Amino acid sequence: MDRIFSQKKKRRFLSWRSMVVYLCILTLTALLVFVFTRQVSDSVEQESERIARDAIIHALIACYAAEGSYPASLSYLEERYGVVIDHDKYVIHYGVFASNVLPEVTLKRRK
Repeated sequence: MDRIFSQKKKRRFLSWRSMVVYLCILTLTALLVFVFTRQVSDSVEQESERIARDAIIHALIACYAAEGSYPASLSYLEERYGVVIDHDKYVIHYGVFASNVLPEVTLKRRK
C-alpha cells in the first residue's frame, strides 16, 4: 500500500507525432472555417444584389402604376420614389426601350 502512494506520477509531454496530428487537425479546422465563411459571404453578397434589384423593379412598377409610364432615368426613381442605391458598391445598367416597356436593370458589384 505504501508503494502506491509513494510513487510519483510521471508527466508525459506530447510526442512529436501527437503534435503533428494536433497541428494537422487545427490546420484543417481553420481551413474549413475559412471556406465556410467565404461561402456565406458570397451568398450574402448575391442576396444583397438581388434585394437591390428587386427594390428598383418594385419602384419601377409603382412609378408605372402612378404615372402611366416608366421613368427615363434611374435618378428619377431615386428622387421621387425613395430608391437608395449605393453607387460606390454597384454599377447599374438601366436600359430604356420605350416608356411603356419595363426597363432592363442589371446590377454588378464593383471590384
